[in-house]
Amino acid sequence: MLLLLSFDYFDQLFVLTIPVVSILRQVFQVLEVIFLLTIIVNLLDIFLFTPRQIKFVPPVKYKFPIWGNLDLLYPYASSFQDSPCVKFQRLAKQYGDVFQLRLGIKQVLVANTYDSIFQLYAGGATKSNNSRPLSHTFHKVLSQSGVFTVGSTPFGETYVKSRKFLGNLLNSKASKEYYSAIIEREANNMMTRILDQCYNKEDSTIQLDFTRETQFFHLAVALNLTYGYDIDYSDDLQRKQAVEIMYVENQITMVRSHVQNVQDYLPGFIRFFVNLWYQNPQVSKDLYKRRNEYLTRYADYTLANLDSKNPDMKKSLMYYYFTEAKDTVTPSQVGSVCLTMVSAGLDNAPLNFHVIIMM
Repeated sequence: MLLLLSFDYFDQLFVLTIPVVSILRQVFQVLEVIFLLTIIVNLLDIFLFTPRQIKFVPPVKYKFPIWGNLDLLYPYASSFQDSPCVKFQRLAKQYGDVFQLRLGIKQVLVANTYDSIFQLYAGGATKSNNSRPLSHTFHKVLSQSGVFTVGSTPFGETYVKSRKFLGNLLNSKASKEYYSAIIEREANNMMTRILDQCYNKEDSTIQLDFTRETQFFHLAVALNLTYGYDIDYSDDLQRKQAVEIMYVENQITMVRSHVQNVQDYLPGFIRFFVNLWYQNPQVSKDLYKRRNEYLTRYADYTLANLDSKNPDMKKSLMYYYFTEAKDTVTPSQVGSVCLTMVSAGLDNAPLNFHVIIMM
């Protein structure tokens, strides 16, 4: 329309083309900025953020620098078909059973079959496979005190000492006999609770949360062996405290997942802006506070009852630490052991029971 007018109204041409020229100039300025930013981002990625690839392992292609293959993790899955594990299975058809991804500034190896996983862990026999990779949210935010479970402790002196301390306590003949008795006692208690729920029903319909009962079983064993604390689930307060532990540890299991914390794979300055609107870091801080409360409560219980004549107290892990082992392991190392005892079976024990029932 502007060109048609220009033939008949030359005086208006000058007036009408001024906004167009101004707009075009602004567009070119924006394009220049985008072009320069693209160059800067790519240079930063090449010289600072590109992780070293693993030799002889096929890499999955990616579209964007710094971000890499994070589109496999984010947006987070809304259904099983969107889950990373399904996406990895699809990629395995193209790249093979073992391939590597670039997740932000980290290079990740993905193994999709039992044989490939067995070869990675048993074939190479590398000590580093004992260690869970470090992540910012789990190891820096959630575990501010530097206390992790033995399985999530980076390989090193702390890991070795914590594992040795725990192994010496659990593997002696006397300990095995005592621990077996505790496990048998709590298994009987669990079955008693289940049968009580069945027999006390007025109708024939029985709704039983078997997962919850097996978690109660594990927690009772763990608190007894670790702190000499005999929990009573008929007491409303103690039952509420047990439910709190189960909830917190379940949430922590999701927080420490390597596919739930995209911000952990990004450079620090980008992570800062992501965390401004992303809720997970604040959730992690809250979980850290709640976990620290109950771990401290049970440790204080043991410390206050060192003179108790209760045989369970005298055979507990923390009793041994306070009376004999304070000079051999640090508080953070024994804290790692306690955390392992309390949390490690809350997800595994129910699954094992379910598998046994299905068999």
